[in-house]
Amino acid sequence: MLDRLREGVEAFAYADPRAMLRDQPVAVRGTVVDVWDGPSFTSKSEPFATRDRSVVVAVRVREVFKDQESLIRGDRVYVSLPRGVTGLDEFGEVAPNDAAVPVSDVRRSLPAGLEVVVVARARDDRELLTSPAVTRDKWTQPLPEGETLLSGMHPQAFVTDQGEQPLSSWPTLTFVDLVQQLRDERAVGKR
Repeated sequence: MLDRLREGVEAFAYADPRAMLRDQPVAVRGTVVDVWDGPSFTSKSEPFATRDRSVVVAVRVREVFKDQESLIRGDRVYVSLPRGVTGLDEFGEVAPNDAAVPVSDVRRSLPAGLEVVVVARARDDRELLTSPAVTRDKWTQPLPEGETLLSGMHPQAFVTDQGEQPLSSWPTLTFVDLVQQLRDERAVGKR
């Protein structure tokens, strides 16, 4: 499901998770609590309008590897994942044959209790809003007051436990290996 959500995303691939940890302000291990509809943006450009959609994954923090900018306020972090861009009809409604992944499918793929690692920074939507044709849609389920939405757009920013299988985002590592490397880097950083 994560591969499908990130289809077409271009990102610099880190060869080593420790390097990514050094570059990002937040890194945690935790478990999925819930998934819901995230922020969306409408572009009224020609030849037709589109809506760029996302989901929010709430993660209960079990271990903090890094919180450089004090973005973790309680026992949870909130991560935004892309959900797809859909065409809109002349009335602003989603056109037939919507390609965006339904929130219910994402929720089934990321069930409560699934262990994850998040290595990310705060989501920054300023670039999207530089165009006068783009507007932020009303968000019906915003985050709790004072919380920061982290960006899970990068393919290595939000990683799920795949048991003994190599991780799709870190093919030479299992989830346990990834966690250990992040712990080792955290220990080096504290010296």
